[in-house]
Amino acid sequence: MIELMRAISDVTAAAGKAVLVTMVRVRGSTPREVGAWMLIRKDSFAGTIGGGNLELKAIDQARELMADGDAGAQVIDYPLGPALGQCCGGVASLLFEPVTDALALHFAALKAEHDAGSHAVSVAGLSPLRERVLIPEGRNVAALVEAPLREAVSQLVNAIEPAPERLETAEGNAYLLQPAWDTRDRLFLFGAGHVGRAIAAALSPLEFR
Repeated sequence: MIELMRAISDVTAAAGKAVLVTMVRVRGSTPREVGAWMLIRKDSFAGTIGGGNLELKAIDQARELMADGDAGAQVIDYPLGPALGQCCGGVASLLFEPVTDALALHFAALKAEHDAGSHAVSVAGLSPLRERVLIPEGRNVAALVEAPLREAVSQLVNAIEPAPERLETAEGNAYLLQPAWDTRDRLFLFGAGHVGRAIAAALSPLEFR
């Protein structure tokens, strides 16, 4: 999510058209997990949903949406074996979201929470499709009427190793929950001399916070 927030910031800063593609459901064997994403522009993209024909189809679909200025968010199911000839053989469901002003503001708020050291969850309504909702840590989520969603958000905020997840309720509604905080191991260096700075520089590409 950190990389996604930065990528969307780059898009909005450049005022370029883009579509966010997110894996929102997997059945059987698929190349990536729920929450995997790509940010697709006319001539470039960031992130990956696993490569192969699925990714090519997603790029084509995203660019079709860009050409249609009035297109809204949509979810498309891709049977990987029968439709795309991929050996995985499962079914991947992808959420396509044109990067509107509202979506850009959502991720800007999410990034602000992250930069402030707060935990937050981005909730996308999938069935039916609804605008994303930002749930910062400690916020009263009573406005989210469904108890299962309130409980799932609360558990995710308090999780030690949070990961994106799909929630389906008994009422037939479906949601994608994406946590937006840094779960990497923290590394503390004491001393800010030339050795400490060199160590920090050497470790900066690695999975440490």
